[in-house]
Amino acid sequence: PTLESRALAVVRSLQAAIDSAGIPLKLSLPSATSGISTAGLGSVFGVLSGTLGTLINLLLVVVISIYLLVQGRQLIATMRRLFPGREEVYDFTLLAVGTTVGQYARGQLIMSLVMGTYTGVAMTIIGVPYAVVLGILTFFLEFLPLIGAPIGMGLAVLIALIFKGPFVGLLALAVAVGGHAIEAYILGPRVTGSATRIHPLVAMAALLIGADLGGILGALFGVPIAALLNVFLGALYRARRGEEALSASPSGEVHAEALPRLSEEISETAEEGPLEDKPVPHAAGER
Repeated sequence: PTLESRALAVVRSLQAAIDSAGIPLKLSLPSATSGISTAGLGSVFGVLSGTLGTLINLLLVVVISIYLLVQGRQLIATMRRLFPGREEVYDFTLLAVGTTVGQYARGQLIMSLVMGTYTGVAMTIIGVPYAVVLGILTFFLEFLPLIGAPIGMGLAVLIALIFKGPFVGLLALAVAVGGHAIEAYILGPRVTGSATRIHPLVAMAALLIGADLGGILGALFGVPIAALLNVFLGALYRARRGEEALSASPSGEVHAEALPRLSEEISETAEEGPLEDKPVPHAAGER
């Protein structure tokens, strides 16, 4: 009941502000609180079902991770036998995929820490209730590209509007929009690009193209796929130059730091300078 009365008071205050500004807009208010109670109950069940599904998925991920941790080496060794004569290619591909996914995960973890801390601290400064909880929620939501951080900050704005009124709500909105802009267009591409060793513009383009083609899953896998393409194209570039494409060490192993990357290979070629000038051959009688 207290939450319902606060929500109705906020809506009425917004309606009064709209009327005083002369804007021809009417907000529909329910005649009784039963509609709000029913909607709130449905929302609660929706949140509980979504939370339960997320917990089940996390449990499944933990079980699979434990299984791979215990028997992962045996599984990899067994699969290696399926490629006789191609063990070096198999090792290279496995290392490229594992390294790229690990680097992308570290980049996402850094962004989650940054945005979670930003949300918690900023909302605490402007006086939004449950700021620490909102920061923790933003930390986990940041792992969902494009929509995670806006959802967390949108919840912060909603809570500020309900519990503190329109002024604090507007402050929370300004903080949320500013933080999302910095994260989406400046900090995010730089952190992700640095972690996966691709250009920030390439990381941003991969994220947007992935989101356009496959939605959330496309956005989630867009940057790792671009980073893998950078590695495989770098290997192809090395092979065309007559160098060792798979970056094998003298012991026959491949190392993560020696993985070829197309951008780095092109930069190294450019640093070597132009080819040595040679005299142009002339036909007989020409000078």
